[in-house]
Formats: sequence, C-alpha cells, structure tokens
Amino acid sequence: MTATTTAAERLRRQMGTRMPGRDRGWRGTHTTVLLAGLDAPGPGALRATLRDLAALAPDHRIFHRPGTLRGQSSGPVGPVGRVRPVGPVGPAMTRWFPVPRPELADFCDQLVVPVDATAGDLDSLQKQLHDQADPAVPFQVLAGENLVALSVAHPLLDGRPVVTLLAELTARARDGQPPVGLVGADPRHPLALALADHFGRSPGRLLAVARAHRSTPARVATAAPAPATGDGRIRWSSDVCSASATSDPGLLSRLHQWRTHNARGVTRTAVFFAAARAALLEAGLTPAPGLHVLVDNRRYLPGAAGLTGNFSVGVRLDPPDALDPASVAATLDAGLGAGRPLATMALVTARAQCRRPPPPPDSMPPLPRPAMVVNYLGRLRELERLPWQPGLPSRLATASTPGHPELVTFAITQLMGRLQVSASFHASTFDPARIRYAVETLCTDPAGLLERADRTGPAGPAGPAG
Repeated sequence: MTATTTAAERLRRQMGTRMPGRDRGWRGTHTTVLLAGLDAPGPGALRATLRDLAALAPDHRIFHRPGTLRGQSSGPVGPVGRVRPVGPVGPAMTRWFPVPRPELADFCDQLVVPVDATAGDLDSLQKQLHDQADPAVPFQVLAGENLVALSVAHPLLDGRPVVTLLAELTARARDGQPPVGLVGADPRHPLALALADHFGRSPGRLLAVARAHRSTPARVATAAPAPATGDGRIRWSSDVCSASATSDPGLLSRLHQWRTHNARGVTRTAVFFAAARAALLEAGLTPAPGLHVLVDNRRYLPGAAGLTGNFSVGVRLDPPDALDPASVAATLDAGLGAGRPLATMALVTARAQCRRPPPPPDSMPPLPRPAMVVNYLGRLRELERLPWQPGLPSRLATASTPGHPELVTFAITQLMGRLQVSASFHASTFDPARIRYAVETLCTDPAGLLERADRTGPAGPAGPAG
C-alpha cells in the first residue's frame, strides 16, 4: 500500500462517505425480519461467518456506522468539527463511517445477539427487537432456538438486500463455507446509471411517464396522508407493533382456481392488494382512499448490476375501485409503467439531499383511518433453500417503522408454498386485535374477503370487538 493510498484510507475513515439521497429518504425507519422453523445456526457460527465476510469484504455496508461531520447526532457530542460516527440513523445523519479494520473482528462479534425465544410469539419478539434496537449499530443478527432474525436501519439496506443477507449468512453459518455470495462491488452512481439506461435508450419513455402522470391519480408516496383540520386532533406518540400470519399449504392453489374463474388475467399481486383492503374493512377499519405501493427499482439497472443499499421507492395510486382486483391491476399498470417509479425515485432522492424528513406528528385525528402501504415480494426462493426443520411451520415475519400515525404497511410474500403476511402499525393508533384479525383473515380466505366485501363501509359485526 502506497503512502498516498494510506492517506486516502485514513481520510475516508475520518470523514466517512456522504449518505446518498436514496438512503437519506429512509432515515428514521427501522426494519426487522424473522425466520422461524429453521434448523438455525448458533451465535458462534454466525459470528464466524461475519468475520469471514469482514475478511473478504471489509468495506461491506454492514460494517459502517452513521454519523455527521459536526457532531449533530443525538448521542454524546464532541467538540465542534469532530466527527461523531455514532448515533441513530435519524434526520441529522448524513454520512457513513467504516469501522476501522483492526476493530472489525470485535465489531462482528457485537453484531450477533442471542435471543431467548422460540418460534411461538413472533410478533412479541418483533416488537422487542424493534424497541431495543441499538442506535449505534444499524445492523444486527439475532439467533434463537429454530429462528434467526435481522434488525436493520432502513438507510443501510432495503428489503431485497436484507433477504439476500439473511439467506446467505444463515446458509454459510450452517455449512461453514465463506459467504462469497455477499461479495461484490456496487455500481457507482446507480440512479444515474439506471436513468441513463432506461430513458436514454428510449427517450419516448419520458413522454409516457408524463402522460401517465396526467392520466392517472398517482403521486409520490410521502410519509403521511393529509392531516385533519380543526381542533379535534388528539395527542399521539409512537408505539410500533406488528401482526403476522401464515396460510395453510393449500391456500395458494385455491386462490389460483378462484382467479381462473373470477379474475382471469389479473395478477396475484392485484388480488392481494384488493383483499388487504377488504380485510381491514371486515375488521371494522375503513381505509383512507388510495394505496402506497413499494417498488424495487433494481429492475432498471442494466445487465446483472446489483445494489446492496436502498433502491426502492413508494408511489401512491388511487384505483377507481380499490376492492376490485381488475381495477387495481389496471391502475398498477398505468401508474407504474414506463419507468415511473424510477422517475419518482429521482425526485425523492433530490428532495432528500436538500432537506431533512419532517418529524412524526404529535397528534392524530379522533377517528383515524388506515393509510395502506403494500409491498409484495413474491416467492422468496433463496430462503426456501435454507435448512428447515421437519414438522415445524415455516414462518416469515417482518416489521418496519410506520412514518405516520395512520400508516399500516402490509408485507406479502410466498415461502415454502404458503402465503406469509405481516402488517406494521402503531398500536397507539389502531387496536392490535383488529389489525391481527385483518392479517389472519387475509391469510385464511383472500377470495372470500373480496366476495364478502361491503363496498360502502366497514363490515362492522364481522370484525373483532373494539
């Protein structure tokens, strides 16, 4: 290593790297992902695998801490101008600081936390992990009996890299092989690369995006619906909670038959989104108009280019009939076509570079309505290849910080032939029993929900008592 290289490395450790706008837009959001029913590796094996990764890729994103250049973190503040590479990934955090290489081995050991829990009550464990997340460590692996989990600050990683990390770390900790599947260089300036590749090769797509913007009621998914006016708002504080459920093995086959006879040509995604709204109605909760759809923009990167940071964005859509899968499907096609999510990400990134996200409100309407966020990840084949315990149900549960009192985020996936649904919400806003009822009903009978849906309001008596 030359003197110039050594000096550059020292400067990078001291100054860190600027947090890009696509990461900044997720400040204040934390995500947990749990797998239960596994032949899970122990904490020692996971620590060894992380040390192997540190040896192979010491600059990997998970070996970084958030901070600022001028001590603006909410943690202990040093002298003016002194770098503080610690603190929560909150609104003030603007840089990533690599863990010094001599400290990596100890840092890897700290990333793995044993949990004294079984696969029974995943939602209680999920809340515990979320509430106890270490603000100075934006990435942690949790190991327990028959389960493994990741606790991640969203600015570090979004959904797809989290799934990849969970699968590769778990598999390699079981077989003892080095985690080479996690080693690779991210493309430089990925957003510019995707924009140039998608719109540069076909400039007419920009016109299509503009036409879609004029013809469909879609807009950037901000952190909150419009607040109610007047003096009737009530005090509110955050209380992140989650509800998760899994279907029986035959549900997806039955749903396919229902689609063949009742919604031919309509995607499963649209059916799930419409059924999630119907589930809230049947639980006695009337959703706000529209839905926020989370879209992974990695599809726009050229060739086999991957990305381990954030490259997802939310777009709000307003189907004419949000309980009709065909109407939802048509709105998805029109609102998300021609590269619109990519253009939306460019706008969101530019905003995040220039301003901090607004703080959550401290009040809510007296009669809050769920503002739906929907995220369909499809079939997670990399997780299916993990060693699952015979006789134990395969469970996947996720939770992510809702950025507003009324947001309810549905994460919908397929794993081991079963539908897996999780909902994240604030228990200080909505009755957890009602959200749980909606999630369990969605996993039990999505087709029946659509057939029973009362399109004029909540079903009332069908839901749990308030």
